[in-house]
Amino acid sequence: MHATLVQRDALRHVDATTGSIPAMVWGTADRSATIAVAVNGRVAGISPTFTSITPLRFATMIPERLLHHGANRVELFEVTGPAGRPVFHRIAAT
Repeated sequence: MHATLVQRDALRHVDATTGSIPAMVWGTADRSATIAVAVNGRVAGISPTFTSITPLRFATMIPERLLHHGANRVELFEVTGPAGRPVFHRIAAT
């Protein structure tokens, strides 16, 4: 699976003094899935893919408290398995 995260660059240069925090993140995937967004090693949001302007888009709000000044490490995961025992598979993302 492959996905694209639109805010990747903004999350690498967070500066709260600008008055803008990239807490709403979205992107596209190459197939239907449930996608988890992890920020600095913690799952920050989960979204199913959906069709909007483009097919197979995902979007989630991430808590501002998980972002720190400067570069933030962002990873995407496909979530499979039952709700009580989810399995996270790293996604190749750009």
